[in-house]
Amino acid sequence: MPIIAIDPSEFEVNVELPVFSGAGVRTGQRAFIIANERLHNPDAMTGSDLINLASAEGIVFSVSPSVTPGERAIEIKIRVNKGAQNLKNGARVSTWIAVAEKPNATTAPFRAFLWRDQVPHVFVVNQQEGIVEQRQIKPGIRGNSQREIIDGVQPGELVVIEGKNRLVDGTPVEVIEIVE
Repeated sequence: MPIIAIDPSEFEVNVELPVFSGAGVRTGQRAFIIANERLHNPDAMTGSDLINLASAEGIVFSVSPSVTPGERAIEIKIRVNKGAQNLKNGARVSTWIAVAEKPNATTAPFRAFLWRDQVPHVFVVNQQEGIVEQRQIKPGIRGNSQREIIDGVQPGELVVIEGKNRLVDGTPVEVIEIVE
C-alpha cells in the first residue's frame, strides 16, 4: 500500500480568483492566508484585521495565463514561507494578496471620501481657522479599509471621517477626536 508523505514546510495554497479580481496578481506578491474557522464576519473586516488573523504568509509563486472555462477564474499558487504549521492539508482558507504596496503613502479611511459628480473629495480640517475645506483629491492604491491620496492632502493634515455629508466648504468645526 502506498504511503503519502506531506512536508508541511513545503505547503502551497491553490486559489481560484474571478478574472476581474485576478488581473492584478503577479508572481512575487505577498499573500496572507487565513484559516476559514478564524473568519467570523468577513464583510466587516479591515485589511489590518485580515493581516492580524493570518494563519500563514506566502508569496505568489505562479499565475496561470489561462482562464478556467466553467468558473471564469484564474488559478494562482501561493508558496507558504511563514506559519505553515498553522495549516492543514486540504483545509479551506481565505487569502488576501497585496497586489500593490506603498508603505509611506498618504492614506485615509474609505469613510473620509465623498463623491460629488463622480469626483472624489475629502473635507480637510483647517485647525487655524476652525473650518473645513472641501478638496478634490486624486485617489491611488485601494486597500481593504483605506485608500491612498496621491494629491490634494498633505501628510499630517486631518480629514473628516464622520458627518461629512452635512458639511460644506467653510463650515466651522471643532476637533473632538483624532483617529490614527
